[in-house]
Parts: sequence; C-alpha cells; structure tokens
Amino acid sequence: MATFITNNLIYSEGFLNFHPFIKERFSKYKYVYISVGSKWNEKTYEYMEYGKTFIRRTNSHLQMIPNFTKDRKGNVLLIAMDEYNNRENLESNYEIAKKYLEPNMEFVFYNDIESLRQFMECLTELLTETKFPPENFIIMNFVRFQRPNILETSTEQKIPEIINNGLKETVYAECFYQWFGYQENLYNMVYNYNRHNNRNRYMHRFTEIACGLNTLLHSEILGTDNLAYVYEYYLNQPNHSYFDIFLKNVVDISSFFRNESKICCSLMESLDF
Repeated sequence: MATFITNNLIYSEGFLNFHPFIKERFSKYKYVYISVGSKWNEKTYEYMEYGKTFIRRTNSHLQMIPNFTKDRKGNVLLIAMDEYNNRENLESNYEIAKKYLEPNMEFVFYNDIESLRQFMECLTELLTETKFPPENFIIMNFVRFQRPNILETSTEQKIPEIINNGLKETVYAECFYQWFGYQENLYNMVYNYNRHNNRNRYMHRFTEIACGLNTLLHSEILGTDNLAYVYEYYLNQPNHSYFDIFLKNVVDISSFFRNESKICCSLMESLDF
C-alpha cells in the first residue's frame, strides 16, 4: 500500500501500490490536480534571452501545488508523478510540499513515471465511474528539457501522447495542459494540449503569439507582466482574434482562483476579475 509520511503527505512506489489506495479514497475529493515531471531539483536555472544569460528561481512548488488549488472549501487531491532518484531528493520535495499544503489537501508522491500508461487507464476509469466533474479535474505535463538530447526529445514527445491518448475518448479530453517551458514571461503558463494540437485554424498561431507576448511583456511601454495592457494592445491589432483564443486556452499556475465550481481559470477569465 501507499505510505503516509504525514497525515496528508503520501508516498507511492509504483502502480501496484497506488491503485488500491486511490480507488478506496477517490470519492472523498472535490478537486483533483495531477502534475507530471514537477519535482524540485535545483533552486535556480539559467536561460538565454537576447544573447544574455539570466538566472531565475525554479517554480517547482507551483508546479506541484498551484496557487489555484489553495483556499478551497472541498478536499483537494494532488499527485506529483516523477522519478525521485534518491532519498535526498525525495526529502527535499517532502519539505516543499509540507510548506505549501493546506489541511484539506492530500498530496501523493508517485514515484514511477514509467507506469504512466497504466496510471492513465486507472485514472480514466476512476473519473468515469465516479462521474467526476471535468471542470474540477486537471492534469499538467511539465517534462521539458532546456537542451534535450535524443532520448530526452523522445521523452518530451512520448509523455504528452500517452496522457492525451488516455483521455481523448472521454469527457476529460480537454483537461490536459502542457507547460510552455523555459520562456521567461511564460514560465508559469500552461496551454490546453488538445485545443493546441487539434485542427482548429487558430491554434497554429500559439507559438507566434507566445513569442509576441514574451516580447511585449519586455516592452517599457507596456510594462513587465501587465497582461491587461498587453490585451489592450492586441485588441487594436488585425489578428486580435488569435490572441483571444490564446488567452482562453492558457492557465497561469501562479494565479489564485475563487470560483468553487471549477478548479482553475484561463488568462481570459482572470482578466474579468
């Protein structure tokens, strides 16, 4: 069975330990948040922009426990699936989780990313059997590498495909979000994988808009991280409809959200608050 580290912090070594544990407890949760590849490794990371090297603090604590999961009235299940390769790394991640967990949360460290396919089958079955509301469930993939080798590139492609295939024939098909990766102003942003990768004629502009947004947020005129001004700018552009679609399908993991009827909001919804 899974092991309780504290009363709301759990460790599971692989699928065989996890399945009976989660099946027994699943009905108690109002919200379910799952992250893949969110573990803490280092305090900072380096990135290149405009020919310069910058150092930034990692956001693993937000990947594991996004702000929108906090201050909730119902019970929240959080599962962080990754490979915790040694005891020291696992202990470091325990401490981060303990710092940010709230009393109504249960957090599972799932140490076996290789069993992702089995995990998705189990998850889909539980969601369907309990008729869990799609608006209260979300899964995010954070497996991205700054300078990937051939194996890492293959992993980056394989993991989203497994997650998407597990959900695509269900009402949870649009509950899967993918991290943008190591872009400064998009570092806390994830996009709806299904809407980005389908045949919608607007979605091929995601990368272009992301780059444009990143540039605009550096602008001295608009100001860093001032999304409302960026949105106002885009409304005066010929292709503003593309940006509307972008905002409707991107979530900020650093944002808080107070609507009890759903787990998180899009950037567009956050502009309305």
